[in-house]
Amino acid sequence: MQTLTVAIGPKGIDFFTQHYVKDVLANDLKGMNFPDHDVPGIADFEIDNTGSTVVTCEKLDVKLSDGKLRGFEPAYQGVKQQGNGTFTLTYDAKDFSVPYKWTETWTKDTFTVRTGHHHEPQGPNPFDYKPSIGKLETSVTVSFTYDSGRNTYDITYQKSTATPSDSKTDPPGDSVIQHEKKFWGGQHLNTDAVAAIGGVEFAKPVEKAINPMLASIPASGKLTDDITFNFAVGDSKLTFPGDNGLTIGVTGEVTYKGTPYPGPQPAALPVPTPPTDDHHLEVYVSEYTVGALHWAYWKAGKLDFTLTPKDIPDPDSLKVDTYLTLVPAFKPYKGCTMTARVTPLSLPHQDIPQTYAFAQVYEFTAETEKILQQQLPSDVYNKVLKHMDGNAYTTVSDLTTDLSDLKVSQEYYAAIEKATAVMGMVVTQNLEFTLTIEADDEKPKIVFDLLRTDILRDLKLGAAGNVQTMQYSFHKVMFQATLKSSDVPHIDQTTFGTTVWPIVGEPHYDKVLEDLGSKGVALPIVQDFTFLFDQAVLSIQEHYVSVLADVRYKTV
Repeated sequence: MQTLTVAIGPKGIDFFTQHYVKDVLANDLKGMNFPDHDVPGIADFEIDNTGSTVVTCEKLDVKLSDGKLRGFEPAYQGVKQQGNGTFTLTYDAKDFSVPYKWTETWTKDTFTVRTGHHHEPQGPNPFDYKPSIGKLETSVTVSFTYDSGRNTYDITYQKSTATPSDSKTDPPGDSVIQHEKKFWGGQHLNTDAVAAIGGVEFAKPVEKAINPMLASIPASGKLTDDITFNFAVGDSKLTFPGDNGLTIGVTGEVTYKGTPYPGPQPAALPVPTPPTDDHHLEVYVSEYTVGALHWAYWKAGKLDFTLTPKDIPDPDSLKVDTYLTLVPAFKPYKGCTMTARVTPLSLPHQDIPQTYAFAQVYEFTAETEKILQQQLPSDVYNKVLKHMDGNAYTTVSDLTTDLSDLKVSQEYYAAIEKATAVMGMVVTQNLEFTLTIEADDEKPKIVFDLLRTDILRDLKLGAAGNVQTMQYSFHKVMFQATLKSSDVPHIDQTTFGTTVWPIVGEPHYDKVLEDLGSKGVALPIVQDFTFLFDQAVLSIQEHYVSVLADVRYKTV
């Protein structure tokens, strides 16, 4: 199962890697300890020679310990994608040092003709040693490794190289080795010390820096305490098309308090091609996720509500006296108020209150009207704009019926249909609308079945707390109220429901749906990264929404 698929292009990989190196990996390297080692190959040398007395340093042993980086500020140079999901990232650092503790022991041999050789042990003597590196060029190669037991991928260190240059390794000023001119004199390079810097094992810092970030993706699906989008590896495993980006499927299963959404399994979701332009990534979002969010809101009771006169702008709309002329049977309850209750109902044989489907719809939007202004005579255009601005239709027949009612000539139908036709997500909701008369001795109820159809529009990216989401609004297309039962006789089957619902129930239900859409569908993302909301391009395709987006790294 996969309800989301993700493709990250070269620009995205470069962006992610840059911040791993600059802000995470570099910090781990700064605190890294370097291995202790000896400085080998130091031959005996003269310290002093007056002619009558010769002083020699023998058996000099130098141990370097507690090496650490100082002034290390790596500059990211790039990442290169290689075969089989392998990536080599490179960076360099300039003008830093690796201070060590220098400890030396040696034997002082004093020779005179009269007394011969006199040996005197020296040390251990500690000194500060601060070799500096003019430039260190580093490359680290990593790959993705799949763990079938955990159904996840880890970054695995493969190899690294670090090439120091322009190095200065002047020994401590009080060290006896200052008298040695051949081994360490002038700008001679201590190849052993520098080699130790260049041969540091990068495995632990790399894996420590990157893997926790990958592990943070599942947490990005925690929409509320009870509603969770589970982001595990889906049916489409990690691939690397043309070694120019990567793609992966994500399960995205929605649960409410651990119970999974019981709606129909999503259609097979295709995988995007990694973007080759300046966009970082593209995500396909299945229609399943939108329906599942609606279901979770329903299970949480967030779609149910009760209204009294004080809860609505026009309190008279929930007073019996307002409807005495329309409903004579209300006369016994003159002076009473009413309570309205709205409850989404499950569809027949399903534990869900709605259906979502992608289909061709017809919407009059600002973009539509710009097109029609160029194609229609001004009088026809003005009539359409005046009466149909903002309208939406799920069928051509409903559209043409309204055009006919406005006495728009049929010769313009084709142009209007073509200009307004878009791929949209249609949601059909099954509601129960109950009015209870608050009489003293009885509380008669009038119950209507409501079928409401909406189109999702205004898709955008946003945030719900710390979660990155795809958000949307609901645009009502139509509703149908049918009397289900009544304790009050002679209630009109349709007129009363279609009169009261738009005034009493619908405005509040619109707000409930607005909250649902503004919360939105959770999208997987790595910790400390967020989408650039205003630069995302969202479009509805058949069975899914395409999200082409860039990301940014935390600014703190």
